[in-house]
Amino acid sequence: MNRRSTRNLVYILGVLLWGGMPPAAERDGMEQFLWDRDTEIRGMVTVSYAHASDSDGPSTRGLRLGYGYFGGKTNDYPWGEFWAAFREDGDYEITAAGLSVVPIAKVSRRFGVGPLFDLGLSRREQDGRSAYAGLVGAGAEGVVRVGRRWDLVTTAEAAYRTTGDVELQARVGIRFHHEKIPFFPRRR
Repeated sequence: MNRRSTRNLVYILGVLLWGGMPPAAERDGMEQFLWDRDTEIRGMVTVSYAHASDSDGPSTRGLRLGYGYFGGKTNDYPWGEFWAAFREDGDYEITAAGLSVVPIAKVSRRFGVGPLFDLGLSRREQDGRSAYAGLVGAGAEGVVRVGRRWDLVTTAEAAYRTTGDVELQARVGIRFHHEKIPFFPRRR
């Protein structure tokens, strides 16, 4: 890596992690880019890559899709979403759906972190046999605001199934949120 690319990488990481501002000429119209002014409730869509390690089966990889709301009061940044997950490893497949809630605690202008709570139902299939189980999960989620309507999302979670096994999961995803994405309840 040459000196110029190293300097650019350090600058980008500094802007993302410490909330640096662009030059004054670029600040106009950026009010909703920062957490400080993001108080409107918006609909959101999340696409994540998930890697999970089960206590009674192989590690699985796959996709998790979410749809929900984001935003809230002046100093409160909660979100909630309905999600569907599709993971596999060879002939071992897991399909799950549920609800997640995260009360985000503001850390800086572009970075937020908060506890994650999950409730859902999963279906595991292997060698032609399938089993259903309820799941309750807890973990942490970090969010980096990378654009006015875009967030980079990272999650670490432990999900406990009603069958007695535990699933450790790590996810990395991208989230798009906009006031025109419909979600209930809509405040008028």
